[in-house]
Amino acid sequence: MLTMIAADSDGDAAAARAAAVADTGYLLQIAHGLASAIAAQHPEAFTGLVDTPTAMLCTILTSHAGDVVLTELITRDPASVNRALEAFVAATGVSATVVIGPLATLRGPDATAVAAAAHAMLEAALVFSRAAPGSTTGG
Repeated sequence: MLTMIAADSDGDAAAARAAAVADTGYLLQIAHGLASAIAAQHPEAFTGLVDTPTAMLCTILTSHAGDVVLTELITRDPASVNRALEAFVAATGVSATVVIGPLATLRGPDATAVAAAAHAMLEAALVFSRAAPGSTTGG
């Protein structure tokens, strides 16, 4: 995270984005480890397996949605955003716009509204994964 902050401070949007995406991947690994440990400690609260198809889909969707959102917020570079959108489709088989909505909501002048929009996009990815065909919690 410090690398991202330093790169952003230096005005290097590409390096800041790369560091943010790397941090996201690292945080996902930590989250998976914590989820597994917590579920093992409290089997009465978390029945079933952690590594279900739904959980894996959720990880893929939220990871790639996070990459799209971070790319838009940090770089504002259409070519970089398009690469992130293409990677989203390649990984998930669905358009990012269908899952998280239009990126224009991240371009407003109000930082609080932008943060809320980014949060809503990640929540939408989570909801989408739960409703996907074959999910044990939805569709």
